[in-house]
Parts: sequence; C-alpha cells; structure tokens
Amino acid sequence: FIILYPLLRQISFALMHPDDLFDLTVNWIPRTLTRMNFQVAWEMLDYSRALVNTLGTTLLLSTLELAATMIIGYGFARWRYPGSNLIFGLVVLSIVIPPQMVMVPLFLNFRYFNLFGLLPDPGLNLVGSFWPMALMALTGTAKRSGLFIFITRNYFKGLSTSLEEAAYVDGAGHLKTFFTIMLPNAAPIAMIVFLFSFVWHWNDLFYTDLFLQGRNLLQIGLLRINSQFSFPWA
Repeated sequence: FIILYPLLRQISFALMHPDDLFDLTVNWIPRTLTRMNFQVAWEMLDYSRALVNTLGTTLLLSTLELAATMIIGYGFARWRYPGSNLIFGLVVLSIVIPPQMVMVPLFLNFRYFNLFGLLPDPGLNLVGSFWPMALMALTGTAKRSGLFIFITRNYFKGLSTSLEEAAYVDGAGHLKTFFTIMLPNAAPIAMIVFLFSFVWHWNDLFYTDLFLQGRNLLQIGLLRINSQFSFPWA
C-alpha cells in the first residue's frame, strides 16, 4: 500500500475536475471525471515532440556511456600500470560525490569550452546544446559512469584470460580481441549497464536543467509546468 498510495493519489487527482480539487468534501473519488488535465498537459508539453526528443537523447547518451564504460572497465581489469589502483579508487570515489559539488566547474567548463587551450578565448559556448552531456557520457564522466566502470571492471576480472591468450596467439590485437571475443561474452553486463543508464538519463533533471534549458524535453516541460502552477500534484 505504501508503494501504491502515491500512484493512486496521482491518478485520482489527474481525473478530477478543478472544482473537485479545491472541494474539501471530495477526497478520493471525483464527482466529475474529466480528461481536461491530460489534454492541457499534452498541449503544454507538446508531448509528441517532447517524447521523441527525450527518447532519442536518452538512447544516444545511454549508448555512448555504455561504450565508454565497457572499454574503461576492461582496461582497469586487464592492464596494470603505476597509479592504476589510485585512478580506479578515484573512479569509485566519484560514485559518492554529489553532482552539486561539481556543478559550477562543469558549467564554466562547457560555457567557455576551449579544448585544453587549443581554441581562442573565450572558447565555445556549449551550454544549451547536447554536447556537454554527450561528451561526459563518451568520456566516462557522466552522473553514474563511475558505478558502471566499477561494475564492468569486476565483471571482466571474473572472466578467464584463456580466450584472450588464444586470440593473441592467433595474431589478434587488443581491440580485435575486445570487440570480437570479450564484448560478446560481456553481453549480460552490457545489457544491465544500458538499462540502468537509460533509466537514469530518462529521469535526470539535474544535468538536463543545467545544460539543456529551453529544449523541448519531457523533464524540462514537467519542471516548467510545476514551477508555473506551483501545484503539489503537478
């Protein structure tokens, strides 16, 4: 009941006429059933376009993050070099760092993006485009990338190295071995990472509001409606 209560309450509010919402005698069962709330929300969100935009953005970011974290996790699992444990420790530490702590430097980095000083001042303004989130996903520095790297690294460490050694004997390089042998064997963990990444990007409001203000996305539209009407059930 504790889990279903908020959902049932929202459904009840959604089907109520505005007069019923402010009527103290109406609690759960509306006197007048209406679809007006859904129609208004659909029009204000431009729902069809916002759904397509959000779905496309989420799929792209999840795919980029999956590719990056699988490669990085495999690298941590198979190669040792001075400081590798320290770097992996920093990756694990990034799991518990709240995004609010890095909000300002991240915003300034993409507001005046100069690619390590290679571009002339003041750099490129990437805020308002999909590039900030795409670059973070592609470089394994997105919101939950540290967790995904940790998961994939432990999965690859649990796989036997005999298949890789056989591939090296046959003349395969590291990349060919990874894409043709190790990646197919890691399909279960890849699916898990992709699903987790998809859900987190779909529900993400922090980075979406920080970098994609003004875009026609469901997260931005719902935030706009909630702030405009200030209704607790919006």
